[in-house]
Amino acid sequence: MSDGVAADETRGDAELVWNGGVGIPLPVHQRTTIHAGVASQGNGRRHYLTEGGLTDNPTDSLAFDSKRAKSDLSAISVGVTNGIACGRRESNP
Repeated sequence: MSDGVAADETRGDAELVWNGGVGIPLPVHQRTTIHAGVASQGNGRRHYLTEGGLTDNPTDSLAFDSKRAKSDLSAISVGVTNGIACGRRESNP
């Protein structure tokens, strides 16, 4: 295992990770709001094994076919918030 994939020690592929996002609330009723937003996370390039990327050799050793690719993530989110009134609300004079 010259590349250290699946070794007994933690793999040393530390890289910078960043994330950010923005959203906007859109009031549609007195107590109901729709939230829309986008988010992005940059994870850099990572090593991983695909299905079938691990082979058991006849010599009782393992062969690894590891891949390296970008692992960034982008997401769009939409949500609804609805406030529920419980009991009577009394105003203080």
